[in-house]
Amino acid sequence: MEGRGAAALAAVAEHLAQRDHNPNGLDREQFASRVQWRQAILETTSRLTTLSERGGPFFV
Repeated sequence: MEGRGAAALAAVAEHLAQRDHNPNGLDREQFASRVQWRQAILETTSRLTTLSERGGPFFV
């Protein structure tokens, strides 16, 4: 795989690897849904994945 296809696949792999990463230790129980919890994590994370920079949530 070359070009954009390889870049897209790499971005998906990076996003999945960091999907449950919670660098600030936000408690999931404080949020009404997993989506709100992930959005709060993204708002407090200094280094976003390529896909997270584009928005979301991304369901896989």
